Amino acid sequence: MQAPANLDAPSHALMREVAADHPRAAELAPVLDRSRASGSATDYLRLLTASGLETDAWETTYLHVLDPAGTQEDPVLEWVRGTGLRPVLEVLGDDAQSLLAPYRERLRSAYPREPHGVPFPFRRVFAVGRRPGARDGAAPLVVGLDHVQVSCAAGDEGRARAFYGELLGMAELPKPPVLAVRGGCWFRSGSAVVHVGVEPDFSPARKAHPCLLSGDLDEVARRLTMVGHYVTWDDAIPGVRRLHTHDGMGNRVEIQQA
Repeated sequence: MQAPANLDAPSHALMREVAADHPRAAELAPVLDRSRASGSATDYLRLLTASGLETDAWETTYLHVLDPAGTQEDPVLEWVRGTGLRPVLEVLGDDAQSLLAPYRERLRSAYPREPHGVPFPFRRVFAVGRRPGARDGAAPLVVGLDHVQVSCAAGDEGRARAFYGELLGMAELPKPPVLAVRGGCWFRSGSAVVHVGVEPDFSPARKAHPCLLSGDLDEVARRLTMVGHYVTWDDAIPGVRRLHTHDGMGNRVEIQQA
């Protein structure tokens, strides 16, 4: 499992400070208290070992560089809008600006812009529990993910290339000749590989979906909306920025900030 461990970072500490000074502090306190539900690596170690599991627990700090292109005035504020700040804004409604104004100024001081963008450390906790003796010394059965496959109708390769190749900037891979005669196309970017295969009686996937990682999720969202793809932001997983959209064939696609 993994959980955010950045609740004492300036992004969240300043949020609590500003909320405590707000005229509606009593309404905001329960929302912010619920946001402190995650524990430390030691907490999860205790919980899992108490359940009889052999446990590895650790912490990692990811150093995100926000808005390297310099197109946003407040990239850290935009980040937390979709995560920890969202329930606060829902409570305040039309009164949100009374909190955003002082919060914005404090974030700018805590996270100054540098020539390469705005550095934003983000700490996460990981824990893995195993039953004692489970496959001791044996090689893991699954060691990675080679590719994901989505489907398209015959003749829809152009739509696939427009979405995965042109919009998302993935490079098209040559298919082996024996497979190329079946149609479809393959794409790669970094370690992500997507195979688009022709399916008779094709029907777009509405639930099953690939999840791609992006180094600049805001730029992806901008490109998608510019050409008419709808974008739905989703903050159901604490500390994870992600959106949902559909590719040119109508298949559901999730994209997360790396």
